[in-house]
Amino acid sequence: MRRLKSKPIDYLLKEEVEMIHANSLDILESTGIKIDCNEAQRLLIDNGAEQKDGRILIPRELVLEQLRQAPSQFKLHSFRNPERDIVIGGDYVCFAPGYGAPRVLDMNHGPRPGRLEDYDKFTRLAGASENICNMGYDIVDPQDVPIEIKHLEMMHLSIKNGDKPFMGSPYGKQQAKDSIKMAEILAGDKEILFKKPSLLCLINTISPLTISREMTEGLMTYAKANQAVLIASLPMTGATSPITLPGTMVQVNAEVLAGITIAQLVRKGAPVIYGCASAETDMSTGTGSIGTAKAAASVMITAQLARYYELPSRAGGILTDSNIPDAQAGYESAMIAMATVFSGINFVLHTAGILQSYNMMSYEKFIIDEDILNSITKIACDFDVNENSLAIDVIKENAEESHFLQSQHTLKHLKTEILKSMVSERIPYGNWVKKGSNPTHQRAREVCSQILKCYEPPKLDKGINQELMDYINQRKKAHISS
Repeated sequence: MRRLKSKPIDYLLKEEVEMIHANSLDILESTGIKIDCNEAQRLLIDNGAEQKDGRILIPRELVLEQLRQAPSQFKLHSFRNPERDIVIGGDYVCFAPGYGAPRVLDMNHGPRPGRLEDYDKFTRLAGASENICNMGYDIVDPQDVPIEIKHLEMMHLSIKNGDKPFMGSPYGKQQAKDSIKMAEILAGDKEILFKKPSLLCLINTISPLTISREMTEGLMTYAKANQAVLIASLPMTGATSPITLPGTMVQVNAEVLAGITIAQLVRKGAPVIYGCASAETDMSTGTGSIGTAKAAASVMITAQLARYYELPSRAGGILTDSNIPDAQAGYESAMIAMATVFSGINFVLHTAGILQSYNMMSYEKFIIDEDILNSITKIACDFDVNENSLAIDVIKENAEESHFLQSQHTLKHLKTEILKSMVSERIPYGNWVKKGSNPTHQRAREVCSQILKCYEPPKLDKGINQELMDYINQRKKAHISS
């Protein structure tokens, strides 16, 4: 978790933000949103909404009233290590690894389905990272585990391999309950977890203007338990939203505000995050592109809209459409990462490892992305202007010298001021050739192997781990018997 040193960048004029806001409320009130959950429908209707032609029309007054209940900032607790607690909101920025990729890139043999072994390794990398402060969830989809129980295996690895807060499963009421139960085991009991939220769950809408039954049930289950929900819209401009970015953001805003309204009706003050993960449709292929200028702009608008509502935000990441960790991956990832951090996004999914428009994880890219993040956070979070950094006396003392290499000021700050890259080479071409002419991804692979070899996860209490395993086995048996 880091704190931004400078004021976040505003992309839109104030009146442009207010136009998006007003038109989103009009969409919810006149067009409405499809919510495939009877319980949520009844909750909204009981509070003044109207059902018409299969949609729920939500009055603007109801939306505005519920927005006022949502906290502008909250804390997620780590019961294994309170020093790992994270604040979501304000000028804090928190990073989490990739999410939801079905495949892993093998640089020698190409893409392959994700496995539980990969999930184990990626959670170890997340646990070892100095940048990542949330272990995430579904970093890569382990397709060698039955779909009904894979959430249990993934969460257990997230707990075992790091002492940072983690995310839970959003897929329906039972998986949400399983996630909350496992967090309760770590917390000690249900009341402690309620008072000290630990879990975060990603709730994705379906564009245009739909929230599925599973996601709505997950949202409501987490909100009842006072655990955080990240409500995010994922439109593809020109395909599942208008091709113009302002039109897309009107739709995004309407979808997210509907989710926040439900969460606050379930429990006043439920911790929520305003999220967007929009993609630009490549009209030549029909795929969603996340490494474009429009994608960067949507990140910045998302941050600004969240600030307008005084809510924590999520968007962006270190994203690319490239299929391998090449030059395209580098420049796209750096562009989106800069937009993400400097616009003031508070919670960043897809911080490390993502390739091919969310569809693939890469061990090499995970390390490269850590390097990108080290550089950006150095600028955004660790840059101070004070008497020491201005170095006026040092300049005066060395005015007659041709360099500052001998200065005590230089020697004192050498390790903190010069950022050492994990993978970048900054040596003459001839020396690089003598070292083997290794490309960036190969150097990253070597770093990754060393981290996985040396990393020792924090010790997990044996009794807690046994209770977790007992619950997991109980749920597995229930699945088999059903």
